[in-house]
Amino acid sequence: MKLLVIGLDQSYTDTGMCLAVDGVPKYAESISFEGLKEKADKRLAVVNRLKSVVCKYKGKYQIQVVIEAIRLFSGSNPHISTAYIYSTCALIGAIYDFCYSEGIDLFWVETRSWKKAVLGSSKPSGKKLVGVKDPKKVDSVLFALKVGFRSQVSYKVERGKNKGKTRYNDNIADAICIAIAGFNKKISKKVENF
Repeated sequence: MKLLVIGLDQSYTDTGMCLAVDGVPKYAESISFEGLKEKADKRLAVVNRLKSVVCKYKGKYQIQVVIEAIRLFSGSNPHISTAYIYSTCALIGAIYDFCYSEGIDLFWVETRSWKKAVLGSSKPSGKKLVGVKDPKKVDSVLFALKVGFRSQVSYKVERGKNKGKTRYNDNIADAICIAIAGFNKKISKKVENF
């Protein structure tokens, strides 16, 4: 049975999701939180979307889920807030509980590891792309465009001073990279007894 990896770039802004088979990304989307204010509702949205994907593919593929490891520090901000850590752990816990209930293995990859494995370096290349706010996200967006996911990661701003300009969803781009990294057992670690 072929391996289907569901890669998630989880956050409370929006969560990027990618489905990859045999190391090749096949589908990517953003799990929208539009209209949701409570973090519990956002966690339910992620779990419900995962549930629908698993129901569709269970029995056809061996399924595993790969998430980005929680960061307890950042190069630009050595002190990440306790509230961020608690809420992110709650989101990961909801994902873990769902995977556990379905008998699906959950893995995590560290940011620097997946960037080096998939993009070639954990450091930003310095390339520029109009429409990407964070320079650290340009490389994953360019990768997503290169592997054929332009329509999934790019969008036109619909209102405001930037109306009509192209922007990119780096959460989807990162999810594509995370899904691919999930096939690399040297860098993906199984989450157990969470």
